[in-house]
Amino acid sequence: IQVEDRCGTQDLTQAAETLRQCTAVLSNDTALAHLAEAVGTPVAMLFGPTVEAFGYAPFLEDSKAFSAPVGCRPCTKGGKTHCRFGDWKCYALLEPEPIAAHLIHLMHRREA
Repeated sequence: IQVEDRCGTQDLTQAAETLRQCTAVLSNDTALAHLAEAVGTPVAMLFGPTVEAFGYAPFLEDSKAFSAPVGCRPCTKGGKTHCRFGDWKCYALLEPEPIAAHLIHLMHRREA
């Protein structure tokens, strides 16, 4: 398994090509996650201050959204505010095991 961090090293076109070559992408609800799906790469998309119901949920059959059931979500429609409680429970309460299991499933399926 190869994991790479190319944060800040590519323009949008280069990022799209890199994402196309990936087996899976782990990302919060950002343009990068949506770009990965646009080029056909499944994602494990983490929802913190944003919510799937606003139309941001992944659409590929093999993609999956993960979010914590906290009552303060969404902070705003785009999630671009600081956590008003300062605890970021929307991310802190995400269960890592289902996220890891989904990514492992995607990686093993690709190897088959």
